[in-house]
Amino acid sequence: MASLSQAKRVKEKHSDRLMARPGVSGFGVEQASDGSAVLVIHTDPSYRRSLADLPKELEGVPVRIVEDGPFEKRD
Repeated sequence: MASLSQAKRVKEKHSDRLMARPGVSGFGVEQASDGSAVLVIHTDPSYRRSLADLPKELEGVPVRIVEDGPFEKRD
């Protein structure tokens, strides 16, 4: 079970690389229903094929892929 502090360290280490990929619109840390930490990669569904190789875990922290992008900034 990954801790929040472990997940935050892993996020910082991999954030630039993942966010640079076309179709990735967000990358964060969430708490799963069992209290463990999970990394969440938000993606644009139109990039599904090119993002098929996204990791299922990073350094022992599970990764959940959420298709919900792209995000738009609103004022």
